[in-house]
Amino acid sequence: IYLQPQTESGERMVRDLELLLRFSRTATTIRDVRELQRLTLEMIREAVPAERAAVVLTDGGVFESGPDGANEAESPKGISRTIIARVLEDGDAILSNNIAAEEGMTGSESIILSKIKSALAVPLDVMGKRVGLLYLESTSPENSFDEQHLQLVAAFGAVAGLAFENA
Repeated sequence: IYLQPQTESGERMVRDLELLLRFSRTATTIRDVRELQRLTLEMIREAVPAERAAVVLTDGGVFESGPDGANEAESPKGISRTIIARVLEDGDAILSNNIAAEEGMTGSESIILSKIKSALAVPLDVMGKRVGLLYLESTSPENSFDEQHLQLVAAFGAVAGLAFENA
């Protein structure tokens, strides 16, 4: 199927759909969790202007991708534990371009120390079970997130959740 966009936002949508299709074809063939985490972040960052991103799994292990490259850790380092806890507990996605002013986030030490301006996080749910979350952040006002970024990351999360469950 070939889509012909008529506008700049249409071009972005086509690019995002093609990226999601590529991801879903590849992710479902990977059985190594770390490789799947790396691929997930690599492809999301092709479309979303995040300075730092992470896949946090509820059964342990974090894979982060930031300005200094990618690394894995036993626990989140440098990413907001407040945002992680909220998404894992509530199951609601977060999209904010002024995260420090959001209800429940004011005074969060991890947000203040990290100087996070924008945050986007979506749960990874599979058949009613929360298996983790996708987390993206930016400290630069120029790298803000929008509703289309949220929708794309949520779609990645749906595919990734199934892939992680099967890995």
